[in-house]
Amino acid sequence: MVWDPFNQIWDDVCKVADVKGKTPHSARHAMGRYIMEKTGNVAAVQRQLGHKNAAYSLQYARITDEELNVVLDGR
Repeated sequence: MVWDPFNQIWDDVCKVADVKGKTPHSARHAMGRYIMEKTGNVAAVQRQLGHKNAAYSLQYARITDEELNVVLDGR
């Protein structure tokens, strides 16, 4: 078995923070979602996450029915 220092550090941090069921990949998705919510800029998501194709970044532009209702109620 290969020792992976990144995942070991991740596991240690999650344990201290009492965070369960999250992975570095889920943190990556959270960052993409955060950038999209704050900026609405697909290119910013693409650049930060290193996507070669903007189509991959578009997944962060999805909106739930609840989120849409909040936007529409605030107009």
